[in-house]
Amino acid sequence: MLKSFGKINAISALYALIFVVITEGITNIGRVQAMTGYSYSATERMVSWGTLFIAMVLACGCIYLVHKWMKARPFVFWSVLLWFPYAIAIVAGFGWLFPNPNPVDSDNYGAGLLILGLIVVYPFLVGLTVLIGVAWPSRIITKGDDHGE
Repeated sequence: MLKSFGKINAISALYALIFVVITEGITNIGRVQAMTGYSYSATERMVSWGTLFIAMVLACGCIYLVHKWMKARPFVFWSVLLWFPYAIAIVAGFGWLFPNPNPVDSDNYGAGLLILGLIVVYPFLVGLTVLIGVAWPSRIITKGDDHGE
């Protein structure tokens, strides 16, 4: 039981990391643009595509870990709620490690509204990925399957 507790917390922390990657990508485009010197639109495209790629890779990793570790155990759905405290801790740690030295680069209100919407929608996305990981068949193609021939 203690192993399962650690695994569910690790999966929840990974879901929180996905959330943080998305939110930090949204809020720090101006800082990345200032560091790279590229135009704002080019930086926005790079950060958006990079954030999407990283989030998709981490989501596939979550699906794999849910499938491998949890094996249709119903308490894996607790990760729908457990990601939130980890997200708060990661965002606070990120803010402590990388403080904003320039007040001009502070977050904008539009990004805040997007993040509020994401907070509402994200538990449903976590639940969907958990459901996919739990329901995924162990072997897609069974031994001796001739694909209908």
